[in-house]
Amino acid sequence: MDIKNSNDFSILILSRGFKAGDAITTLNLFSQWPKENLFCASLTESEYAKEVADFYFLGDKEVSYSFPFNHISHPSVSHRGVRQDRKEKSNRKKSFKTVCYEKFIRPVMQRLDLYETRFALSISSEFEAWIKEIKPDVIYTSVGDIAMAKFILEVNKKFPDIKIIIHGFDDWLSPSYRIIRESNHRQHAEALLKEVLGIASGYFSSTEMMAKEYNDRYGYKFTCFTNPARITASDCTLQPTPNIVFTGKIGWHNHIALRDMMAAVEEINSNVEQLYFDIFTDTPAEQIENFLGSLPPCTRIHPPVPNTEIPDILASAHVVYLPISIDIQTAKFTRYSMSTKMGEYLASGTPMIYYGPDGIAMTEFLKGKDCAQVVTKRGKENLILALNQALHGNNEESLKRASAIANQYFNADIVSRNFKDAILSI
Repeated sequence: MDIKNSNDFSILILSRGFKAGDAITTLNLFSQWPKENLFCASLTESEYAKEVADFYFLGDKEVSYSFPFNHISHPSVSHRGVRQDRKEKSNRKKSFKTVCYEKFIRPVMQRLDLYETRFALSISSEFEAWIKEIKPDVIYTSVGDIAMAKFILEVNKKFPDIKIIIHGFDDWLSPSYRIIRESNHRQHAEALLKEVLGIASGYFSSTEMMAKEYNDRYGYKFTCFTNPARITASDCTLQPTPNIVFTGKIGWHNHIALRDMMAAVEEINSNVEQLYFDIFTDTPAEQIENFLGSLPPCTRIHPPVPNTEIPDILASAHVVYLPISIDIQTAKFTRYSMSTKMGEYLASGTPMIYYGPDGIAMTEFLKGKDCAQVVTKRGKENLILALNQALHGNNEESLKRASAIANQYFNADIVSRNFKDAILSI
């Protein structure tokens, strides 16, 4: 059998949202792939689109909204390449129509299970011509929702000779919001997933728990690939005032856990000790306010920093914090997920506190490895106990285990090389 070479092998990344953690993870995994052989099509455009040879934004030529969303949402213009006039989200006040949509219309549509089918994707003549031009050998996708699952099936019908690789980042069959008849939604989504898996040639997961569960559930062998991290030593000195650091998005999946830490730090500071909670995020100010409310003086919001600076920030912190909100709906959606920050946190040499529900992959992983303070019961009192151990206890052995685990499971050189070899073997 001929040995394939990545220099002669092109990949089309078909992404629901090529931004934030999804884009970082994907680009880290493909870090040993020539940029000129990487292409991406996505419903979102971000600065990460510049990291591939060519980008196609799925817009008004491919996206059509159903009633009543067609009166509220209007797709942006489909285009190829990164627009020079692309603007990041601003912190300006939202319009009355947007507020009504977010506060009233969207929650109702989610509850009635009309939200995920509010739009459909179809192949336009322009998108079809683009695929014919770039000639991908493989389409790599994490699917992500019902609309994308249907789109992948349509793409496969049009281009049956292009192999498809499915990478499960989370169990999107269980949405992050509540639905009146959730079992009906899951049956519909699962039927589509089974159909997509049936046309695929490769199956990846983000955790061993997902690999085992999906193998048992669907009968396909999934290979686990976590988000790779650069494992580098840092000679940073500790911040002069003790601090806890969180880096990343503030959203539905972690805002409760962040508020709980804010309350714990405030309680500690009321008893003399001075402690800061530092959050580095690109989440817009209005969204931060919606999720976290009024911030106490001990919680400091910092603008995002380049990914290359994150390791030093983590290494100079006294504690790093990995939060997942402890509630039933979050546990359902994140059950098989792995945080994009896990490897960096473990490699930082800084005591880590993980706060999340029992029974999900991240919780079980960290419990089994005994390399962090794991808190699975909600309440600031439990976080205060973990903070006391992280700040004042003997963490030397735990930090040694964390470093070894970071190298074993998240080392970018190893993970990305194995990832490349797995694709070339398909």
